[in-house]
Amino acid sequence: MTQPQLELDEQAARRRFLIVGMARSGTTVTHQALQGHPNVRSNMDEVKVDPFFTRGLASFTVGGQNDYERDHGYGLMIDALTLIPCSMRTPGLMGYGGLEDVPKGEVLANGIKVAVGNAKQAEMVVSALTGHTSLAELAVIRVIRRDLVAQHASLQRAVRTGRWHSFSQPTNQTVDPNAPFEIPEEQFRGYCRDAVVALEKLGELRGTHRLLDLSYEDEIAALGNDAFQRVFEFLGLPEVDICWIGSKKVAPSVDRFVTNAARLYEIQREEYDNKLLQLAPAPRFRELAPSRAASARRQTAS
Repeated sequence: MTQPQLELDEQAARRRFLIVGMARSGTTVTHQALQGHPNVRSNMDEVKVDPFFTRGLASFTVGGQNDYERDHGYGLMIDALTLIPCSMRTPGLMGYGGLEDVPKGEVLANGIKVAVGNAKQAEMVVSALTGHTSLAELAVIRVIRRDLVAQHASLQRAVRTGRWHSFSQPTNQTVDPNAPFEIPEEQFRGYCRDAVVALEKLGELRGTHRLLDLSYEDEIAALGNDAFQRVFEFLGLPEVDICWIGSKKVAPSVDRFVTNAARLYEIQREEYDNKLLQLAPAPRFRELAPSRAASARRQTAS
């Protein structure tokens, strides 16, 4: 067997994946859960929608875009970003290079994470996935957060303070991250309209790709690390106890820093909740109870 054939066989044995959702919806913790799995490789950071999904290899070339290279090159670009060998087993890296107790093994899946900021960016992602040969087999994990008040408030708080993740208490913070502020009602309505369109657009991938919906409220928030066993199953990965996500978010509840949070929740209930429930139905791949039961069995065995 030739070397190119060996490389093709190796690629066929791996499942490439994409984690996608609105910014502040839970894509980061989903990425961390997969990143630390012993049979998964992923890059540390998220990928920019533009230029990755809009220009592909043409982002790095001078003489214009070669359509064949762009059409067939996306898979290899994902591999280049995610298959970088790493021997560091530092807990702070969230399992990126493996841990002493959970070393990296055979690569069964590799992929990237992207957080879309609006419907236009969602369209860019969907256009790339449906328009290029090397993205046709990508397994898609769509993270949905129905609480748009919390999602938008978290985004606005990050913009105001410059702190995009709240996994630890701030040090040398010059702007109080808990300083209260108001979100204009029309701004929130515009955000909700755009978020619904973005989620609908991403949902179109169900007709072209293997797609798993992961609910922030029903799974990530309710089950913690057990929620991601369903993601492992979706990608054909062995069930593993997640021990590499060692930090917890410390952000306060929305009503602690958004002065008109109650009014924004009224707007969401009256105008958007029914649509969001249609977009984020209950998990369909299996009941949630077995995950809890499996966790209990593992704890009893240990």
